[in-house]
Amino acid sequence: MERQLIEKLLQDEQVEKRLQAVRELAGLRVFSWELFLHGLADEDWRVRKESVTIYLQLPDAASRARLILEQLAHPENAGLRNAAIELLIGLGRQVVPVLLEALSSCTSEIRKFIVDILGEVDTCDTIPQLLPLLHDPDQNVRYAAVETFGKLKAVAAVPALLDCLEESDAGLRFAIFETLATIAENVPIERILPYAEDNLLRKSVYLCLGQLGNPAAIPVLMNGLADPLRKTREVALLSMGRLVQSLPPDCLPEPEVEATATVEQLVEYLESEDLKLRRAACYSLSLFADPDIIKQLLPLLAEEDLRSDVVNAAKRVPQKSLCCLAKSVDLQDKETLYLIFLLGELGCVEIADLAISGLQSEDPQVRFASAQALGKIAAVKAARPLGDALADPIPEIREVVAESLRQIGRRDGDAMLKTILPYLDSPDAALRVLAVKSLGALSSNSSVEEYLLQACKDAVPEVRCEVLRSLSGRQSQRLLSGLSLALTDEVADVRRLATSALAAFPLQKSSPILEHALIDSDPWVRMAAIRALTPGDAEIIHRFVEHALTDSVGLVVIAALETAHRLLSAEASGYLHDALTHEDHEVVATAVRLLLQDAEEQQLIVHERVHVRKTVVIELQQYPSERWQDLFECRLAEEAENSIRQLLQEALKKRALGA
Repeated sequence: MERQLIEKLLQDEQVEKRLQAVRELAGLRVFSWELFLHGLADEDWRVRKESVTIYLQLPDAASRARLILEQLAHPENAGLRNAAIELLIGLGRQVVPVLLEALSSCTSEIRKFIVDILGEVDTCDTIPQLLPLLHDPDQNVRYAAVETFGKLKAVAAVPALLDCLEESDAGLRFAIFETLATIAENVPIERILPYAEDNLLRKSVYLCLGQLGNPAAIPVLMNGLADPLRKTREVALLSMGRLVQSLPPDCLPEPEVEATATVEQLVEYLESEDLKLRRAACYSLSLFADPDIIKQLLPLLAEEDLRSDVVNAAKRVPQKSLCCLAKSVDLQDKETLYLIFLLGELGCVEIADLAISGLQSEDPQVRFASAQALGKIAAVKAARPLGDALADPIPEIREVVAESLRQIGRRDGDAMLKTILPYLDSPDAALRVLAVKSLGALSSNSSVEEYLLQACKDAVPEVRCEVLRSLSGRQSQRLLSGLSLALTDEVADVRRLATSALAAFPLQKSSPILEHALIDSDPWVRMAAIRALTPGDAEIIHRFVEHALTDSVGLVVIAALETAHRLLSAEASGYLHDALTHEDHEVVATAVRLLLQDAEEQQLIVHERVHVRKTVVIELQQYPSERWQDLFECRLAEEAENSIRQLLQEALKKRALGA
């Protein structure tokens, strides 16, 4: 488009025409700063935004940094000024020298803008030049400097910020405390604590102390719970909770012996409607090792949002204090359910007897928590009671019982085997499934495979399926024969699982059996057959892959492509390129993804098929932009298909905006 026409369109009343003009600017042989500035100063934000996007794509965009900087001095056009700020931020480190150079000769308003921009550019090289601005004559510049140090997490600025605290007014002190909390490194707490005596600053000090990770702040924050102002008390509590949560247990200080009022106050906060306050009180109470105090936390386990916090807080309490709680309750106590759960999560073996009793409780929640806890502590003596609990009427409890038996089996396989074997003959198929699941965990026991293969003859398909899941990953000649037999099963899921289990065997042993699976009537079995191939004779792999590539089901073809790429390396390239003409779009997408893993984008992006080129543009964006940006820019100049051009433009636009 000619320059004169672009200039005319920029004056048009219709926003769409002005947007078109801005987009055409980049195509001029010689870039026109005057016309671009017209778009950048447009009254409509969409035109200004498009101007910024187009400009940032120019290869020499940073060369006009001083011209862009001059636009900050336009108080009558806030849109232009904001667009210029967005441009300078977008240009990033390239324009930092220009910005720093201008600091010494510009007005206070421009200095503030420059400091704000530097805060958005991720570089700490500017800190030495910004430090003097903490004493700038203009208050707004001083505030901007403090905020920028926070954005940059400028540890090097901490000493200067602390010195500035002593000579600043209350407003700037608030900002400094906020910045110190954001930096949160190398901040000497002794320089902060005296300001907690100032009623006006106390809340800001507490907020800061909660971020510094120094246990010396805990007594000060605990005293803050007695502050006459509710907001200040809550800030002290939130900061203390955050601090306790962030510190290792061995770094936590011993609380004062006489802290009854503090404890009572913290317990009251456990009833607060504010979740954050309840969480903070939970962590703060963990400072007190008194079992009766810890017992106050147990009801919070009923809240899903706080459950993990209660467990984490309890980990900060000496286990001796917690485990003695197990002897202080019985099944009738309302805290028993929570206590069994908590001590199970903490691995406290003292809970075993109470949890074994809990398996007989009338309350299903207690039975569930008891079974789960016994697995967490791998209580061998609970194997028999847990075996009895496999007959629980509630399926979820039976599942957790089976899982706990598996955990116990990893510690004492013989005890678990004796408990489980009788259930393989149970008339209840669900119990037989659970028994098989439990046996599957005993990988080190040589006799387990024999029992599982016997169970593979079960009349119920669900049991046979569970057997094959449990046998997955094992190898033996006896198992190979059993899997071969399972491939004749009338149930497709059984055949599929048997086929998948063959992946544990060397190719020479598995391939004769897999050949039968490859011609199975069920596509999921055929797909499993091709995925079960392992490294070995390339001729065998080629034969399997070529057969699967002719399958009428796309999922099988996809499995063949992925297997070829996994096992045949460079030899798979021909199969992948041939698949680019497949009628199934998912097959094509898979071929593109695999070829991109081999860095073949230069060839793919000029492929004759539109769907292939479109898929390449979409899939390449999963990689770092350095890999595709130049390729997309070159292709945009040649691509004739509008839908692909749009994809290329959107990708480059996102890249320019840093999305």
